Amino acid sequence: MKRALTDLALFGGPEAFLRPLMVGVPTIGDRARFLARLEWALDSDWLTNGGPLTTELEGRIADLAGVRYCVATCNATAALQLVLRASG
Repeated sequence: MKRALTDLALFGGPEAFLRPLMVGVPTIGDRARFLARLEWALDSDWLTNGGPLTTELEGRIADLAGVRYCVATCNATAALQLVLRASG
């Protein structure tokens, strides 16, 4: 049992896990399809601002959420600012 800072592995104590604990392991699915789409995106030079991949993402998320529209933003701060402006 770890009771002090010196008990933590970071400070010289024993490791808690034999292997690293992976918290957010990505699920890529079909690697070849993923890499092909990634290459297409990089070759097209159109990654944002109404590009075909962004439009496809927005459409798929809207369908999954059962709503008419979805707007992709670069981060949560931009999304919150957009919601605040839209709500007046």
